[in-house]
Amino acid sequence: MTCSFCPHCGVRVHRPTIRRQIKNIAETETEEIPLRCSLTIIPEENENIPPEKIEYEGKSIILNRENTEVSNRTITSKEQAEIVFEDGHWYLLDRSELRTTFIQANRKIEIIADDIIVLGDRRFKFESDSL
Repeated sequence: MTCSFCPHCGVRVHRPTIRRQIKNIAETETEEIPLRCSLTIIPEENENIPPEKIEYEGKSIILNRENTEVSNRTITSKEQAEIVFEDGHWYLLDRSELRTTFIQANRKIEIIADDIIVLGDRRFKFESDSL
């Protein structure tokens, strides 16, 4: 059997052992870091409410009334929009029947930190700690 030496300590090891060690190192390095983003409610000019930051986690987040602003009837209770993370970028897709999600989202559109998203009649500031 062919032998090799450990690059760290110089001990003679069998080649299959090194492959197993390299595989385990590679698996450890590819562990996924949870993807996080947030939307912050932007109060209207005459509203006396503090800006509320709503945290989300995952590669795909369906936005609706329940996870954005429970009392806002202009946001659908079903699927208003979807935020997805693909190929290192965040995108927004309009999922509302009445097309009340803006950026005019008839297609997948990349969103970046500080972009303003409108769901129903409420504005939200997008933020992300991913990339």
